[in-house]
Amino acid sequence: MSEWHWAEGQLSPGEHRERAVIVDSWLTEGGHTRGLDLHAERFARGCREVGLASDDLDAFLAAVSRALPSAGRHFPRIACSTSGELSLQVRPAPSPSQRAVLQVREDTRQAPHWKGPDIPHLVKLREEAISHGATDAVLVDSDGFVVEAATAAVVWWEGGTLMSSASTRVMPSVTAALLRRLAIASGVEVATALRRPEDLVGHEVWCVNSVHPVRRVESIFAAVDALQISPVGDGESAKLANIYRRKLLSL
Repeated sequence: MSEWHWAEGQLSPGEHRERAVIVDSWLTEGGHTRGLDLHAERFARGCREVGLASDDLDAFLAAVSRALPSAGRHFPRIACSTSGELSLQVRPAPSPSQRAVLQVREDTRQAPHWKGPDIPHLVKLREEAISHGATDAVLVDSDGFVVEAATAAVVWWEGGTLMSSASTRVMPSVTAALLRRLAIASGVEVATALRRPEDLVGHEVWCVNSVHPVRRVESIFAAVDALQISPVGDGESAKLANIYRRKLLSL
């Protein structure tokens, strides 16, 4: 892993020592990043909303774009600390996956609209889900409605409509936004709704993020011994996932 901090108008090698308040991350592969402008916008918006946007934030983001590796598969992370310190880490990217199993957990995030403050909590939820045989945790609100996964957005299909959560606690997802653009460009209707995990029985459900563009959800469970909710898993659904996975990879 390589690390840089922003000082005197340039990125210099060095560790990020302060606690990060706002972060963003994405997949860079072969020198290309999907939706880098959207990641930069989300990061800048978060910095502004917490009052930590510096005058040279745009210069920092431009420098980050230039510093991204031109070869290999990487998972860069930018951060803004409690004092407004800006930094870049370039980490190895996880191997891509095409399947997901989700354990239901209550959404208790303190700052759901900003990427950063709740990451330690989300990492813990994901690790606990993995220990119970899942690949991630799916967060539900106090009424039991699906919000998103700990590390991904959750979307699903109702007939020919691409659906996403209408919860006000959803973190803006770059990959989900790109997916909706692709769907609309193909003449597909997109919509939002409130659905509980049990409402997703019989529907094609995906987890989407930058590292794993489209993962088909194989099952959702609330507790280790609970009945599993299995979304649809037929050949046509698999084809649909492959089509949109290829479309996202082509961006």
